Amino acid sequence: MPKVSVVMPVFNGALYIGESIDSVLNQTMTDLELIIVNDGSTDNTLEIVQNYAKNDSRVKVIDRENSGRPSFPKNEGIAAASGNYVCFLDHDDLYDSDRVMRLVAGLDNHQDWVAAFHDTRYINSTGECLDYIYLSDSNFLQRASTY
Repeated sequence: MPKVSVVMPVFNGALYIGESIDSVLNQTMTDLELIIVNDGSTDNTLEIVQNYAKNDSRVKVIDRENSGRPSFPKNEGIAAASGNYVCFLDHDDLYDSDRVMRLVAGLDNHQDWVAAFHDTRYINSTGECLDYIYLSDSNFLQRASTY
């Protein structure tokens, strides 16, 4: 059983999904599975993800009819997850290489935590980092402090 299950719902994600998958498979913590739920894509997304699954046993593919709702493929991915922890990645987003390791270390070392999250950096379609940083720029930490 893997330590972490990464659930990736996708609909017509051929343009970016390879880079997203690579960002999961290239994590410093390799004790994970990647569950990709293809939500009825009409481009070549399914072919791309099946090729990854053929080459890496950590990749599992679920192919379903299009639901038109993002929660359906996420829930199906959660149901298929076998890891101690579950996290998500959209098909057009990327993980930093140490993301999973850092979040798991936090959760393992703080038994009172029920969840962990991280800040977000924004990049454009060519991979350039933008100046916006979610937690800082949205004043998230101050707004969430009462919780």
